[in-house]
Amino acid sequence: MRRLHFGGQSFTWRARIRCVQGNGACHRCIRVRAWGAGKTGRALQADLLSATWPPPWGECDGDDAYPTASDVRATIGYALENGWPPAARGGTLVLTEHEHGDRFGLPGFLLTDRLVNPDSPDPTTRVIRANKITDEPHSTATAWAANDHRLTRLATPSLLLPAASRTSHGHSGRFSQKGSPARSANPSAGRMLPR
Repeated sequence: MRRLHFGGQSFTWRARIRCVQGNGACHRCIRVRAWGAGKTGRALQADLLSATWPPPWGECDGDDAYPTASDVRATIGYALENGWPPAARGGTLVLTEHEHGDRFGLPGFLLTDRLVNPDSPDPTTRVIRANKITDEPHSTATAWAANDHRLTRLATPSLLLPAASRTSHGHSGRFSQKGSPARSANPSAGRMLPR
């Protein structure tokens, strides 16, 4: 269990590595759960599908995608803005792909329902589509970004950009936990792309 602060409140969270099978590849999936009022409060759950494409050698076993504290903070901020009452007793608010997939995003991740519903959309198709979308520089979709303890609307290509990712080394690439730039899905592009 890890701890972070958002909007003057303390949250605990954990992330567990899973995998989901798509029609074209096996993909890493991270189940994130967070609590804002202890284990008796209402939990938050999000299954984050790695948007790494093409898949690394070994597919999901070779994928090192893992949400940072900034990613989890952005997820919590989005959930609070969309009706998560962490102080309510019991239950779990699940950020589903079906309900939130078009409005929620993180650099390098998509929401997926495949862990609980094998009939949900194919993760391979979604990952390929997401990489093509993020390669279009003029997308006008509005996204949320975590900026310290508040959320700020940004005009960005359908992504949640953690503040640390936007300010580190002067460009908008996502950084690994070791602080080095993440590898680009398209080396010829003039900017870093989500992993």
